[in-house]
Amino acid sequence: MNNVASNKLYWVYFWCSIAVCVMHGAGLTNVVGGGDFLCRFLYYVGIPAMGWFFFSSAYFLFRNYEEKSWSVIIAKKAKSLMIPYLIWNIIGYIWFSLVY
Repeated sequence: MNNVASNKLYWVYFWCSIAVCVMHGAGLTNVVGGGDFLCRFLYYVGIPAMGWFFFSSAYFLFRNYEEKSWSVIIAKKAKSLMIPYLIWNIIGYIWFSLVY
C-alpha cells in the first residue's frame, strides 16, 4: 500500500476513535443536562464508527507483520494496553474513594 493510502487510513482511524469516544460519552449527556435528541444523535453517529474502528485497528496491528511470533505481538499489545488501563483504574479508584 502506498503512503497516501496509508495516511488516509490513519485519518479514518483517528476520526473513528473520536466517534467511538463520543458514542461512549453519549450516556453522559443526560447526566450533564444534554437533551434526549443529542444523546441519541451521538450514539447513532458512533455505531458505524465502531466497526470501522475495529477494522482499522486490525489492519494497523498486522500492517508491519514480519513473521514475528504471536507471543511477541501479544506481549507488545498487552504492555501498551495494560499500562494505561492500570493507571486510569488507579486514578478512578482514588477519585471515587475520595468523592464518595
